[in-house]
Amino acid sequence: MTKLEKIKEAYGNKYNSSVSDTDGWAPWNCIDLMPLPDSYQTKNIGNTTFIRPISLNGIEDNNGWQKIESEDDLPTDRTKEYLIVVDGLKGYRQAFYDKDKWCFFHIVSDGTRHLSSYNSVTHWKPIVKDLPPIY
Repeated sequence: MTKLEKIKEAYGNKYNSSVSDTDGWAPWNCIDLMPLPDSYQTKNIGNTTFIRPISLNGIEDNNGWQKIESEDDLPTDRTKEYLIVVDGLKGYRQAFYDKDKWCFFHIVSDGTRHLSSYNSVTHWKPIVKDLPPIY
């Protein structure tokens, strides 16, 4: 699914050409909100109020996931750990990326190492280690 398809899905039959923002924001007065399909959030820019469905939270950066559409979308750092989504598998896996072999490798449930070619991985994002509390 594309970003635009997700925005159209969130608005449902309320979607129209006034939803021109790439993150799903539309001027308040350009959307017929009755009845409301789901909850909306608002933001003000100057004297204009913009709205968008709450279900579009995180669409700006795809909740931190990088969609792989070409080789340019692959990670460049093979020292980091990543979460990956493998086409056809449910959930996501912890993995490393080997740019020399153009593949991700991850550990499967039986403890064996599994290679996934980059074209079978649909999304990735770096694993960010939480910092411990300061006090």
